[in-house]
Amino acid sequence: MLQGIEYRYKAKKADVECCGHPSEGEESQRPGPIQQRLANEFCGRVWGLVAGAMGEVSDDLQQLMRVMAERMAHKWKKRGARNMNEERAIAMMRIRRLIGIEALCGAWQGESWKERVGCASRRNKKLA
Repeated sequence: MLQGIEYRYKAKKADVECCGHPSEGEESQRPGPIQQRLANEFCGRVWGLVAGAMGEVSDDLQQLMRVMAERMAHKWKKRGARNMNEERAIAMMRIRRLIGIEALCGAWQGESWKERVGCASRRNKKLA
């Protein structure tokens, strides 16, 4: 996955144009001041948090969902779960459901949900 290529290219270009960083040679292989600041202070790694129209998610979003579920699992006693693993599974199910529903709603934007359901139910009546 080509994450962050565009912003890194723009930072390198800004280093050359604004900071006098060399554009060629061995010295140009090291990051300039803007690239260093961007990587260290602002964002570090760019995460590709993507959900598709069918409810599928990118690997980065899946990893974030696991971290969220893990954090939620620490409150397993308050939530009434029998153990931490059970709460982690329940939390992951809730997160997946929420993100999946939001992805589907975003994909259906522009057409009303009732129109889609209405069309599907009319087609099913014709087939019966």
